[in-house]
Amino acid sequence: MIKRVLLAGMLMMVAFSFAETTSKIGDLWYSLNSSNRTAAVLKAQNQETYSMTNLDIPSSVTDEKGNEYTVTSIAEYAFKNCSSLVSVTIPVTAKVGNYAFDNCANLDSVVWNAANGYPVTLSNGVFGYTPKVRVITLGKDVQTIGNFLCYYMDRLEKIYNYAHTPQTITANTFHNTNKSTCLLYVPLESVDLYQNAAIWQCFSSIIGFNPGVYVYDSIVSLTYLKANGDSLFMEPKTLSVPVAPRIPGFKFVQWQVQEGFLTDGIVLQAIYEALTPTDESVVVNPANPSQKLLRNGNIYILRDDKAYTATGQEVR
Repeated sequence: MIKRVLLAGMLMMVAFSFAETTSKIGDLWYSLNSSNRTAAVLKAQNQETYSMTNLDIPSSVTDEKGNEYTVTSIAEYAFKNCSSLVSVTIPVTAKVGNYAFDNCANLDSVVWNAANGYPVTLSNGVFGYTPKVRVITLGKDVQTIGNFLCYYMDRLEKIYNYAHTPQTITANTFHNTNKSTCLLYVPLESVDLYQNAAIWQCFSSIIGFNPGVYVYDSIVSLTYLKANGDSLFMEPKTLSVPVAPRIPGFKFVQWQVQEGFLTDGIVLQAIYEALTPTDESVVVNPANPSQKLLRNGNIYILRDDKAYTATGQEVR
């Protein structure tokens, strides 16, 4: 009986030991848990050092056998002293360990999408000493922001917070950030909420913006573009586009981005509303028959797509 118990215990220990393996996938090292298919981002192994400039941590990875793992955590000190790092994007799925990006001396931009990704216990924070960070973006799903998240971000210029409901923060969440000069951008309909929320109200400039892919007439600002999954632009991009064509009986509402990236050219569509209710599904612009408005619910989309670069130069 004793032998059976010992054997069972040994088998359990063996099974547990094989449940987690350390593997390099792409540029990062992970601890892979085969029992629940989760992955944790680790410090560089085997005397390697991370030397990437732009870090976009994926929400999932696939090993050499084709098994997929959800990235659920970033280990403590994982990128500590990574002086080459300029920008970092953290996925919704990940919890982030203490000091994970401590002393990243050249870090400039942070996109924090982690929904509930803040460590329970904390000393100097995830970004322990990152004095060059200018812009931090908080994704729409971010629900918790802990104490000392941004420790010594004294050059922080802009915060883009996509959450409609202000998160609960402490006086030390943005420790050493100058709240009288740092601009806080929040969803347009949530400005009042932030102006009345504890600590958030300490920011002198709380600016409303439309957290979507919208382009307005002539001179425009793209608040963000869904590049892939939860990736966001670090900050709004600005470009010039032509004035939308005038179509009798319809009011131009806005340009919107249909597809593409600013680096290669974005495809714009003009959105219209009918001044008088109509059941027509297709409307031809009498001044230019090649331009047609196609009904889509309560709006009309001009099917004259054009692609533009970030400077407003037409691509096609």
